[in-house]
Amino acid sequence: DIGVQCCYSDGSGGYRKDLPGGDSSNDGCITGASYSEAKAACESGGDRLCTAQEIRDHVGKGSGCSHDARHVWSSDECTHGNAGGVRVRRAWHELDSDERQLF
Repeated sequence: DIGVQCCYSDGSGGYRKDLPGGDSSNDGCITGASYSEAKAACESGGDRLCTAQEIRDHVGKGSGCSHDARHVWSSDECTHGNAGGVRVRRAWHELDSDERQLF
């Protein structure tokens, strides 16, 4: 399941809890969201999805929802090798070595 992580519009940090539409029984976290749902959740709070670079720079790391070990949506588009050249939105996953890899 892909999680939702938002970044503050001023670029000062990121967060994963208390998201609009989040699971009230799980600190307001969102998992299993589509790209559109993730984007809407962040924007409805006045913020945005984090960029891939922000995620690589560990913005939002440790901010909850067990997303450090889960894919999270990025605002960036990429062409994934297995996507047959189709433009897709993919998530970044934190590896044990604390490096980011695009899946």
